[in-house]
Amino acid sequence: MRVSRIPGTNLAIIVVLCAGVAAAGCGGSGSPDGTGASYPTAPSVRFDKGGTQDHFNEKFEFTGVDLSDAGGPADATIRAGSKRNNNSQDTDCGYFTSADAYLGSFDTQGFASDDPDVVLSFCVDHFGDRSRA
Repeated sequence: MRVSRIPGTNLAIIVVLCAGVAAAGCGGSGSPDGTGASYPTAPSVRFDKGGTQDHFNEKFEFTGVDLSDAGGPADATIRAGSKRNNNSQDTDCGYFTSADAYLGSFDTQGFASDDPDVVLSFCVDHFGDRSRA
């Protein structure tokens, strides 16, 4: 994991590099949600805007995600945002081919996480529930 602080702000860019192993912040080949399901290893980029642990607004990009079990491409990109504040929590998942063609999105209120593995698992699980392009 590489953390780069943006000078003059409380912002940081956190890059998690995965090399085919189940590592913190990577999709891994393990089961991050405890269901026994396997998720692909995927690099993620996390934009950390600082703040308290209870409040966050995170952006993630997962590349090389295998969605073929749900009828999607074997090499997809998921762009996700997850936020929690005093009034709400929300997670949005956008699905794209490796050529950046839009496949649809899934948006829900009532769920949020700042953990890349949890967000990846959530988005993969809801690929079939997405609104179509």
